[in-house]
Amino acid sequence: MSNSEDRRWKVGELAKATGLTVRTLHHYDEVGLLVPWKRTSAGHRLYAGQDVRRLYHILALRRLGLRLEQIGSLLDDDDVSLVETVRRHLEQVERELEHQHRLRRRLRQILDALERSVEPTVNEFIDAMEAMTVIETIVEDVVIRLPADEADEPSPPLVREGYRVVLLKERGGERVLPIWIGAQEGDLLAARLGEWSQKRPMGPDLTAQLLKAGGVHVERVVIAGAREMTFYATVTVKAAGESHEVDARPSDALNLAVRVGAPVFVATEVIDQSGLASRPGDAEGRVADTQGEWRSLSQDIIRSLQPREARAD
Repeated sequence: MSNSEDRRWKVGELAKATGLTVRTLHHYDEVGLLVPWKRTSAGHRLYAGQDVRRLYHILALRRLGLRLEQIGSLLDDDDVSLVETVRRHLEQVERELEHQHRLRRRLRQILDALERSVEPTVNEFIDAMEAMTVIETIVEDVVIRLPADEADEPSPPLVREGYRVVLLKERGGERVLPIWIGAQEGDLLAARLGEWSQKRPMGPDLTAQLLKAGGVHVERVVIAGAREMTFYATVTVKAAGESHEVDARPSDALNLAVRVGAPVFVATEVIDQSGLASRPGDAEGRVADTQGEWRSLSQDIIRSLQPREARAD
């Protein structure tokens, strides 16, 4: 066994070596997340190599956005391996590096202009700030949960009356931001993503056509904030040479974005706090759940939820 494996760390030594605070290590001990290998007769904490490994698990999972209580459950699960934790940590670091590379390119453009005694354009400054504060995403899918006892029914009651979940996937990364939206808005969004034919334009289609007819260009949509699981969005439009930012519900903003081809961004702090490390599920887009099954919203499912008279309209 190597010397590093034999070594024992006092709490202050481990805190200094890892960049944590003593208070943090004390808290992890108090909540049972990282209990020291032993205590001395004087009550001082001593940490062993196995504790260092567990501490890495904790910090890596924290970086992936998990709460302490979730981490505790995962660490007690024999199916969660160190290999998987390191792999997911590496994937996140690579995403962060890509984000920093984008910022570096934009800062380089500004610096090059300054070194040539040329005033950088306003757009170059905006691009640099955008790289610092928002992350571009893709409207990937709309999913629903089919309760286990209703999954095989042609028109599941809870699905008909419930909500949809739109998944925003980080461009060039794996993180996914789930946003709960109303059933009608979710169905319209899924219909557009699936390019399903419709007999007449719906509300978002009319809005997009009116903006186009009025010479208004939708520049971007941003999921700008979240409070108590309620998300807030803004839509930036340009008309007569001037840009205007308008508050909107995410469901309305996303339905507009996919119809006019506007980019969708998410504030960095929002996806850091509410994003998932990756989208769970199998190749068919189905996600196992103790209360049912998550499934991509298909045209057949939507048609099964509509009253027969509405289908003929």
